Amino acid sequence: KTADSRDEIMELASHPKPTVKQTWGQPRVRHPLRRSSALLKRSLAWTMADDKVSESRHHLPPCFHGSFPPPHRHHVQNHEEDEVLDEHEGADAPAAADDDSVEEEAEDLDGEVLDEDEGEEGKGEEVEYEEYEEYEEDEDEGEMEEYDEPPPDPPKKGGFKMDYLVIMVVMAAMTIPLLTSGGPRGPPRLGVFELDQNFYKTVLYPENSWDLGGPNDANVTWAVFFHKPYCGACRRIRPVFHALGNKVNSSEHIRFASLDCVKYRVFCQRAGVDKEPTIRLYGYDKEKARPLAPSSKKKGVASFSRQPLSQWQGVLIAYDVMEWFLGLQYHGLIHEDVEWPDDDTLATSMLEYKTTKAGQQGEKLEVITKWSDDPLGYLTDIDASFQMGLVDDVFADSPVLNGKRLTLLLNFLDVVAHTYPIKEQRERVANLRLLLGNKAEWKEKAYMQQLRSWGHKEPGEPHTESYRWCRSNQEGVGGYPCGLWLLFHTMISNSDRAHAPLTLRTIFEWVQSFYGCIECAANFNEEWEEYNGDGVTDHMDTVTWLWKVHNIVRERLTLEDDTVAAKTQWPSMAECKNCYTEKVQNSSAGPNTEYWVDEEWQKDYIFAYIQETFCQGSDTFVCAAFYDPSAK
Repeated sequence: KTADSRDEIMELASHPKPTVKQTWGQPRVRHPLRRSSALLKRSLAWTMADDKVSESRHHLPPCFHGSFPPPHRHHVQNHEEDEVLDEHEGADAPAAADDDSVEEEAEDLDGEVLDEDEGEEGKGEEVEYEEYEEYEEDEDEGEMEEYDEPPPDPPKKGGFKMDYLVIMVVMAAMTIPLLTSGGPRGPPRLGVFELDQNFYKTVLYPENSWDLGGPNDANVTWAVFFHKPYCGACRRIRPVFHALGNKVNSSEHIRFASLDCVKYRVFCQRAGVDKEPTIRLYGYDKEKARPLAPSSKKKGVASFSRQPLSQWQGVLIAYDVMEWFLGLQYHGLIHEDVEWPDDDTLATSMLEYKTTKAGQQGEKLEVITKWSDDPLGYLTDIDASFQMGLVDDVFADSPVLNGKRLTLLLNFLDVVAHTYPIKEQRERVANLRLLLGNKAEWKEKAYMQQLRSWGHKEPGEPHTESYRWCRSNQEGVGGYPCGLWLLFHTMISNSDRAHAPLTLRTIFEWVQSFYGCIECAANFNEEWEEYNGDGVTDHMDTVTWLWKVHNIVRERLTLEDDTVAAKTQWPSMAECKNCYTEKVQNSSAGPNTEYWVDEEWQKDYIFAYIQETFCQGSDTFVCAAFYDPSAK
């Protein structure tokens, strides 16, 4: 709905955070005035009972946060506070600078960088300042002599044609940029601007004479990524930051930049950045802005300065960064006209960036000690088991599929349509969900005909090519049950923080209603209640809960089923050494391979291991940060 007056618009803008039901079709809460058109096009949405996501944070391993603990996810600037940054972060720019010393301070910093790097860029800037001042002097002289100039000559014959030609050239010059820059939506996307010693005159104290090839007025906020080239933690965040810089709809309100804290260490230190990666938002705030010296206007400095409004130092997962930006927009620190790309667009851009030379800078943050010889083999197994799950035990208790059981099946298809690692298959499953949802009940014959027309293929036996990780010649080993576990792990790994608990609940309900082994479903129900499956609150809890139950099932089969070989606890020391505590790693006896011992594991590394394992080959936004294209 559109507001008919400014008062109605302001009333809408002042609304508190709306309470909505969490859905897969529109997973992020946005301001009431803005809704992403890309998300509105999604036709599938399934409802969460409660959208409150636990704000509790876990202490993650160095592979997620380098050497620093993750602070609060949404640090939003409070305009009533006296400090610009958190108390532990310090000031961004030299806080003790007097109004008359802004330019002198920037010039001193330029000198320090030149002394360190012995470069030529600073010298070029000095010449630029001199030329600008000389230009101003010439301009002043021209103004003084304006009245001494003789009157213009009268127009000559043929001047009309010349004026017409000039007008046509000017109109063409104005039209071409408009056609090539995205039209009325504003300037083109400008990517990530690489800062150097121009950090001050670009972001903090903009200079009118400094041409950035795009807007840089008081309406523009800057998101600056402070990083080090060799930093492994920076390598995890760099793809999503560059994807945002290349895909956000307009540079009129937000621009993206990065600063190398090795090459330009002085600027990072003066900005109070001592840990990388850090993302900081700079913007103009009239209440917090320091007045500039009168001499600044003469030297070409804009009549405003930017201050740090918020900063991110969170969990090294792409959706954590995205949620931070959305939170800033909700609280008014980013303009409401900024539209964020959808998850698939971001994921594609991230994966493309990872294949570039810049995307491969820095150490890899792999937790896996040794990759499988076939890291993408699980994709074959989860497809086979999903296809089998569509027909196994669906009509075992009744010749008609309707009511609650049909609803549970549709819910399961909804989750798969959002968490399957391959986009093409996600779209196919979404189509199947629509087809099956068109009728209130299905008889077996009509149901099977609908599956065949959709393209359903029932998998072969466990020893056939239908399976790769779960291939086995031994009866009762591998095959469909093994592939289901892989499918469940994959679905949760591709879920984000808000949807992971819902994904787990949907898996549990499907097992209770459609898994053919009644005894297995009963055991899973007991484990759900004993280990409080309903109590998981976020992505990490959900991933480690399913992993723990999976190992407990492996232990039970080892103790109770003599027909199969002993199933060892997973992952092994060879697969993930860091997943075990230092005590176990240094023990001569090693880990307990047949029985579950909770104290032997490091859950934070387990989370990283499972994400890396079941994100291989995935093109979802959640997994794009974990997928390593080099592990083929």
